[in-house]
Amino acid sequence: MNITTREEWWNALNSEWDAIKDILHRYLPMWENVDLEGHALTCSMSDYVESLRHRFANDLSMYLQAAWSAAPDNPSIHDNACWGLFCDLLSEAYLLYEEGYMARLAEIDRMEGEFAMFAEDNMLEVDGSIFDAFERPDMRTDWQKEGF
Repeated sequence: MNITTREEWWNALNSEWDAIKDILHRYLPMWENVDLEGHALTCSMSDYVESLRHRFANDLSMYLQAAWSAAPDNPSIHDNACWGLFCDLLSEAYLLYEEGYMARLAEIDRMEGEFAMFAEDNMLEVDGSIFDAFERPDMRTDWQKEGF
């Protein structure tokens, strides 16, 4: 299946929810009242996962990943008709986080650009060699000498 947007991801999950829920119940302790990190829940893991689905919460993908990790590494797992879609959902789970992920990448690019300009401003040429001003003790400011 070709999943290319967050909406397609949720539509694919919901279209086969019963089969996917069956996979989760096979490989996760869905009857327990704890989440994946062992924190107490006021309901069963099964009800909690269902609430994640109804709220379109990105954290649902962590439960899919946990079930995939707990499943046996055996070719027979592919006999489950929904296993292919289950794996597609896992491989495309980044779509759930893409908007925030892209914003973080843009921020990193911006910060790296500022750092590059800062680094250029602090380069010195001494006797034909380029130095970072911070590498030369005699060129450090008082706050740099103090380690700040």
